[in-house]
Amino acid sequence: LVIEIPPLRERRADLPFLVERILERVPPKDTARRWKLTPAAWHVVQRYGWPGNLRELADVLEEAARQAKASTIDAADLPLSVRLPMEAVATDPDRGLPLDAILEQVERRVLELAVRRTGGNKSKAADLLGIQRPRLFRRLKALGFFVPAEEIELDELE
Repeated sequence: LVIEIPPLRERRADLPFLVERILERVPPKDTARRWKLTPAAWHVVQRYGWPGNLRELADVLEEAARQAKASTIDAADLPLSVRLPMEAVATDPDRGLPLDAILEQVERRVLELAVRRTGGNKSKAADLLGIQRPRLFRRLKALGFFVPAEEIELDELE
């Protein structure tokens, strides 16, 4: 018996149900009984492609809940990697697609996924990506990711 389930990007109608079920597992921060998404956050969630399907949706919502100041999740609480793809194309669609901005977003997303997949271990993330650890640190720093000072090697400071 084979059950084929289409990817999340093809099941937009399921998003409200899935978001509600995922957020039920996350305890609210204040006296509210449950999490809510602002219209801006909903807009981002509905427009994003969800290449990581349900697992990515759950990770993003749990991260946004940690970032939120109350039990309402705003678009600003969502990870940059989810917000940026939409923001770059939405800036001025008549001007075309800004290649540098899109490539930076792709790189940011790949680095974030590698670091997350390795549980924050930068050496393993560099191995996973097939690059040297100093290069990973330089790219993380250039893209605005936090890299603790004790993890930066001396040859990177030159």
